Amino acid sequence: MDDWQINVVFGSSQGLKNDALIVSKVIKEHFPDITIREFDGTKHTSVNCWNLLKKLFSSIFLGKKQLTIHFEEIYSEVMVNTHVNIFFPNQEWLRSKTQQKIDDNVHVFCKTKYALKQLSARWLHCEFAGFTSNDIQDKTIEKDYGKYLHVAGKSEQKGTIPLLQAWQKHPEWPTLTVVSRLKEHQKFRAENLKILSSFLPQDELEFLMNKCGIHLCPSEAEGFGHSINEAMSTSAVLAVTDAAPMNEFGEDLFLFNVSRKSTRYFSSINECSIEDIENTIELILSTGLDKLKDIGRKNRIRYEEQKLAFDRNFIKLLRECLNTSSANLVKLK
Repeated sequence: MDDWQINVVFGSSQGLKNDALIVSKVIKEHFPDITIREFDGTKHTSVNCWNLLKKLFSSIFLGKKQLTIHFEEIYSEVMVNTHVNIFFPNQEWLRSKTQQKIDDNVHVFCKTKYALKQLSARWLHCEFAGFTSNDIQDKTIEKDYGKYLHVAGKSEQKGTIPLLQAWQKHPEWPTLTVVSRLKEHQKFRAENLKILSSFLPQDELEFLMNKCGIHLCPSEAEGFGHSINEAMSTSAVLAVTDAAPMNEFGEDLFLFNVSRKSTRYFSSINECSIEDIENTIELILSTGLDKLKDIGRKNRIRYEEQKLAFDRNFIKLLRECLNTSSANLVKLK
């Protein structure tokens, strides 16, 4: 690996940056001496231009082979003088401009089985890599399986509105804490609704996620499902939409029925009704505490297993890409 450098390229969202950091961390654990260069869409253009110049210099004058990992979009400007390109798509945002850039020279690494199924119908060279999320478990915080949490952030596809509408109908339900920056969610009022609309620092969010035992995730779509997987890392009980990839996170999930489906790019968009929400919440409320604790324990185990599987799968696929490219370069010489 001494003759290789790795570039990670991502757009201007914190979610994509987190994806890149997760992948970079795994690479560093296996190849501690390798250079990893970030093309960060959250930073000024001049920073990325400078990195691009350093990449070209390393490739042309130092003879370093380049591997570039793209997240959600494929960046043509970074593909120049790149020997291996790897692409982690989010199927619900796989726009036509990006689709046109996928050819046999781009290795498509799918985060979920659903993504593999959807994309391999068009691109036969897709591979299942899996993915993981940050481990935010804090064992010093006592889990309370009587506390309910929904994290929407700035996303409009978390199924928040039918969840809030259902909660307004049931003053007898426990208090639901909702983390959302969207104005349309702030108009909902009920004694058992607590909506946190201001920016929440990461440590405060992680405290909530560790404290609350029941996490509600009626997402319309997910590229992977970090909000689900991070909750699993805290031994939470999960209620998720009964559609892929949300329902891929093991067998110990409560499921929200889907009443309406549509399509965006390579993903279904799955909407739950108020009744769908009500039915699942009533099922959770009727479940005993010991059972909920057992489900939470199993979810933590599932998180750990999935994390190890991603580490194994991704590094295996990465080595295969590097070995194949090196062999082809030798043949050319």
